[in-house]
Parts: sequence; structure tokens; C-alpha cells
Amino acid sequence: MKNFIYITLTLLVGLGLVTGCEQEEAKKVVDLSGENSEAPMIENAATGSADLSMETSGDVFEVFNWTAADYGQAVAVGYVLKIDINSDFSTATNLMTTEELTASVTIKQINDAAILLGAVTGEEIDIYIRVVSQINGVDESAIASSDVVRTVTPYEVIIDYPAIYVPGAYQGWSPGAENGRLYSYDFDAVYEGIIRVIDAANPTGDVSFKVTPQADWSPTAWGGTLTAAGTGYTGDLDASGGDYSVAAGVYAFTVDTEGMTIEMTKVDDWGIIGDATPGGWDNDTDLIYNGQLKVWEITVDLVVGGLKIRANDEWVSDYGDDDADGTLNAGGANISVTEAGSYTLQFDLEGLTYTMTKNEE
Repeated sequence: MKNFIYITLTLLVGLGLVTGCEQEEAKKVVDLSGENSEAPMIENAATGSADLSMETSGDVFEVFNWTAADYGQAVAVGYVLKIDINSDFSTATNLMTTEELTASVTIKQINDAAILLGAVTGEEIDIYIRVVSQINGVDESAIASSDVVRTVTPYEVIIDYPAIYVPGAYQGWSPGAENGRLYSYDFDAVYEGIIRVIDAANPTGDVSFKVTPQADWSPTAWGGTLTAAGTGYTGDLDASGGDYSVAAGVYAFTVDTEGMTIEMTKVDDWGIIGDATPGGWDNDTDLIYNGQLKVWEITVDLVVGGLKIRANDEWVSDYGDDDADGTLNAGGANISVTEAGSYTLQFDLEGLTYTMTKNEE
């Protein structure tokens, strides 16, 4: 069955320039069956592989040009440049919306969109780009060009998520310190992260803290009373409240600055152990959760030897690397350190991968 859009010239009617008898004639019928419409066509776009890098992120990836869509009538047409990593465009996102027949897209836009769609940094992937025309934003009027296919390797980026802060006795009551930040991953009012709320001077005692929306004590610092709930706590954000107090531990925080609530759930405490580490095989060296990168990490001096990553200072959940390929194996072989020095180790619990990079001296 044919699809039609009726564009009514209501402005002329409102001005009295078209009579009631003529209103029916003042409707334009746009046939979307394809018989009388012509899709836009991307012209002379590059093909093949393209280099992406942080150093060139501001450079132009491509200036896309296309022909005008033709709906058989003189109607206002808008265009959306879309990208996907799936050829059926089932998860497509928009690169740009315009009424022009051209769009300049940067390397950063391509890289960010590819990562958002699920591309893995450092791994080659095909991306699909097309332009879709619409009349007045009406979905039923959408007709798409053929696709441009490029092969890219996305580079890693650090997303600057909005942050709030959790100063407390565990980190020297320092608002804004790197140890004690929560991030809004959806750029909304909900902030999340994992914090080791343990006072080194009193590692088994209760720990006090507050929450601040700025990297300072002024103008706002929230506190109040927390209620034990399951393996954690719940409570409200109160600008006139006293210090929060909880049992020492590692907690996943969720703070809602619109709902004015705080929730904490106890989670595993990760560290490294082994004859390559400062504590040998007797004492764990704690990792700190980096909420911006969503990894556990540490910069530490290591010696030649081996190490493992384990939870809660015990041999219940531990990981090594059987193939020395950066992928962790439960109970796997020791991770080898072949040269002494300062290293930064990052552990991705979700992906069960790690990197260990020797720092320049």
C-alpha cells in the first residue's frame, strides 16, 4: 500500500487567502511509495581504510556531499547523516542534522560514535555511513542514500564525565582529591563509583565522610544519617547534616543529586600480591578504583618476579595470565615482571583484562 504525507497550507487559510472550498485543493500530496520520490545520493566519498588518532582528532575525516532528495513536490527537506557498525543500521546514531547538502565530520566525531556503538579501541572495524532525508522530521517520509563503508581502528579516549566528591577520613578530608570521586556516566544527576572507605590510621573502625558537589567545602557539603541496608547503607543528602559514618570497607556508591539520596553497597576489595610486589606473598598491595576509566589501578615499584590480582586479601577469587596476553584467567599463572622499575597496572574487572606498563624514569 502506498504511503502519503499531506502538507496542509494552514498559513494561507489562516490569512484568509484560501477559502473553505479551496482548502481541500490547498493540500499537497507527497507520494512516499518510491514511484515519485528520489533518495539523496552521497557523491565522491572516500572508501577503504582511514587512520584515526588522538593527535589528529580535530582534523576533518570527510566532507560528505549529497544530492537533494526529490519528493515530487516543493517541500522543506532536512537531512540526517547517520553512522552504524551494523550494516542494517539497527543501532545507528546521528553524526549531524542539517538542511544543507553537505556536512563536515571530524575524526573525533567518527571515533566517539564508533565507541558509543560498541567498537573496541585498537581493533579494526567497518563503519557504515548514510544520509537520510525527511520532510519536517516526519519518520514516514524518511528515505536513505546508499551506504559509504570505511574501515577504521578507534583510539582510546578519556571521557570527561561530570564529577562530585566524597571527602573523608579515609583520604585526608580532601574535596576534589582523585581518591574520592563519583562520576555521572549518563551526564545526568546520578553519580557512581567505587571507593575504599578505610582509614589507614584506624583500619577496622568506622569511617566518617561527606559529599560535595564541588571540589571544595563551599558552598555545599552534604551529610546526614545512613541506615544499614543489606551489605551497605541508604540515606538522604542533607546540606545541614553531620558527617556520614559507615563501617570500614570498599563500597559502590550511587548518589542522586536530584532525588537527594545516597546508596552504598559493599563490593570486593582488589589488590596485587606476589614476590614482585612490595608486600611479597604475605601482604596485598591495594588497587584504587579509577571511576573515570572504570578500572582498578596502581602505580607501584615492582621487582623481578611474579604477581597475581586477588580480592579481599584471600585466595578465593584470584587471577593470573596463562598465556601472557593481557587476558586474565581465574587461578591462572603468575603475571611476570622481567625488569624492576615503576609500573602502572590497570585491571578491568568487567572485561577480565589488564595492562602493566613500565614508566619512564
